[in-house]
Amino acid sequence: MNIEGVALVGSHASVKASETSDVDLIIVSSERDQYLRTHSWLSLFGKVESLRNETWGDVETLRATYTDGLEVEYNFAAPSWADVPVDHGTLRVVKEGFRILLDPRGKLRALSAASLKE
Repeated sequence: MNIEGVALVGSHASVKASETSDVDLIIVSSERDQYLRTHSWLSLFGKVESLRNETWGDVETLRATYTDGLEVEYNFAAPSWADVPVDHGTLRVVKEGFRILLDPRGKLRALSAASLKE
């Protein structure tokens, strides 16, 4: 499996979301380019109305807006994004709301624990 971790971040993770809030996911993968190049997998979650690429430091993002109005920010990060000691940008993301959804190797749990000490 090339997805090493998935976390819900931002307003939904911190339970501060409104009706208009987007869904922010951080997806840790050593093969993130395959998700950034081929977008057909996005249709598994609904019909995509618009798609935009963004970059946030080392994180590459696909911002998908679906025809039902849902906006999802798929943020792809290399495994090094979750390294300890924690990078300043990563620390900010974790402290603003971080709920682990998939973590088979415990890397995101270690990141979360280290962030609590910062």
